[in-house]
Order: sequence, then structure tokens, then C-alpha cells
Amino acid sequence: MIKYSNLNIVKKLDFQDYLNINAYSYSYLKNENNGEKKEIKETDKIKLGKLVDAILTDNVLLNYNQPLHYAAKKIADKIKDSYKNAFNYLETQVSFTATATYNNVSMLTKGRVDFYFKDLAIIDLKVTHEKNIKALIDFMQYENQLWHYCKALDVPNAYLLIYSVPLQKLQLLKVNVSNNTNDFWENKILKFGDI
Repeated sequence: MIKYSNLNIVKKLDFQDYLNINAYSYSYLKNENNGEKKEIKETDKIKLGKLVDAILTDNVLLNYNQPLHYAAKKIADKIKDSYKNAFNYLETQVSFTATATYNNVSMLTKGRVDFYFKDLAIIDLKVTHEKNIKALIDFMQYENQLWHYCKALDVPNAYLLIYSVPLQKLQLLKVNVSNNTNDFWENKILKFGDI
């Protein structure tokens, strides 16, 4: 069983300041190889997803002159129209640090939640160019990311809000985060944690 402690929540933290926090993120742990982070090339597909996120979360660094801005705004508008009332209750870009402990080994972790409904749910936004959403979720191991967010923040529910560009379809999918432990996080705590 993994236990979380020493939770520190910071709202509206600048993304660069979040990156500078000296703690292990899911993104780093998923992409590391022998302790080195694999570089991910920022494609137009990734940029589009980041722009949609920035529009929906009121990111002050949003650049309206981006070539993909029009496409991103169209997707963001569709998401807003589909869930207009919900956005009144959600906090955006909630960052946190927390200590994860497994078998007496502890590791300082961090996370950044797209949408946070305190004590109830977290929602992670994904914009994809894939048609097979189930295969995408399995391949990207999103359940590990959401499990970490929910356990650290002590929130019982997790959802993926996924927009498929080729299907022009928006889906809200519940992710099971009910287990007390997670194999991915157990292995990473044992690999990078301290006794």
C-alpha cells in the first residue's frame, strides 16, 4: 500500500515554476530511462493540445498569434459548450507536492491537475489525433497518472476529458483509482526513493 503525506497545494503556479520544483513528476517517471529523461519532440499535435489546455485554463502565457490558435479555440469552445456549468465549479492548473511512501521508502512527488473539484474529482484534459481512445489510454498509461493525482490530493474520482481530432468527438471517461496501491508507483518509489 502506498501512503501519501506532506501535501502542499499551490494554485495558479506559473508552469515554469512548477517545472523547477525538485520532485518526481509522472511525466518524468514515465519517460525516464536509467534516470535520464527521454526528450519528447514538440510536434504540432502536442502544441495543439497545449493551446487547448491554455485556452480552457486561462493560461496567462497564451500566445494568440500561434498558427494553431484558431483550431485550438474551436476545440476549446466545443468543450466549454459541452460542460459550461461544470466550469463554474472547477479550479484549474492546481499544482502540488506530496511524499509517497511504500515499504518504508519515500519519494517526493509533484503533479499539476488540469481541473480540480475539491474533495470530489480531478479531470485531466487530453487532445488526441487517435481514433481508438481505449488503445490510447492503455498505451499512455493515463490511469497511473490519475491514480497518483487522486491519492495525493485525497480525491475519490478521476476522469479523462478526451477530444479526438479526427473523430471530432468529446468523451468524458471515468478512470478507476480505487486501489490502495499501484504497480507503476511502487516500482518508481523503490527505484528513486529514500529510506
